[in-house]
Amino acid sequence: MSPKTDTLLIYLGNPIIKNDCIGIRIGKRLERDLGSQRNINICEFVGSPLDLVTHFAGYQRVILVDSIMTGDLDIGTVVLFNEDEILTHARNFHSLHGINLPEALALSKRLGMDMPSRILLIGIEIGDADEFGETLSEELHEKLEDIYHNVFDAVSGFAGMLI
Repeated sequence: MSPKTDTLLIYLGNPIIKNDCIGIRIGKRLERDLGSQRNINICEFVGSPLDLVTHFAGYQRVILVDSIMTGDLDIGTVVLFNEDEILTHARNFHSLHGINLPEALALSKRLGMDMPSRILLIGIEIGDADEFGETLSEELHEKLEDIYHNVFDAVSGFAGMLI
């Protein structure tokens, strides 16, 4: 996706892993509700974090919406991580792709890739992601509206949108 604006929002997840699809569920709704905004490009991404960072080129700000599994937070808690926090907490970011987001960001910087000046990860605590399925757990589903509004507010604040 080529930049038409300086902000890119990418929503992530695995559509066939129960609860890990929360980023996609929230992202599709954001895309529907914010699609007419001229100051933000929105897209879905499923794949390796190393491939993900190649989409950042040309943007000043990147927002990622994804599930997280800290083991310390209540399911449905929305947590904001800036780039420094992502890199600092590298051991807490797990990936099935052989490289996680902090490692991909660090490698991109070392290689001199075109990177945004600001990155925000909006993480949604899911508890676990060890079940196959295309639905959310009952506990996460019950919190879906609150999660959406928390994510929407974070996106609006970071992107500087007048909504």
